[in-house]
Amino acid sequence: VYGTEIFPTGAVPIELRPVVRGLIGEDAETLVHLFGTVSRAGIFDAAFEGAPFLLETRTGGQVGITDQQYTDLAVLTVANWLEQRPRFPESSRNSRAREFRTMRQFLPTTPRQALDEAYRFTPLTQPAT
Repeated sequence: VYGTEIFPTGAVPIELRPVVRGLIGEDAETLVHLFGTVSRAGIFDAAFEGAPFLLETRTGGQVGITDQQYTDLAVLTVANWLEQRPRFPESSRNSRAREFRTMRQFLPTTPRQALDEAYRFTPLTQPAT
């Protein structure tokens, strides 16, 4: 909605955050805003660093997020990539495998299984919480 690193022009100007929040609720709008403002590298780096989660923003700042917000951002990141992945050249479809492999521990079952299938990862022995 507000744009991302790759698509910096959003569909809705940032000034309309209160309107979006009123439509989808505070938690969902916060997640949408985070997804648009944090760097993808920051999301991947946080998988290696673990909690407490401090993510880099696209403007060079940092934002602290909760464990649940990190899980939600990880799910969005995985869903976003898996949706785009078939349109990429075969040679690029396994990019970020190391990062996604590490991120799996923070994912709920369904997105983790989709990622495992796409990358042919060996399933985790312990389910994520």
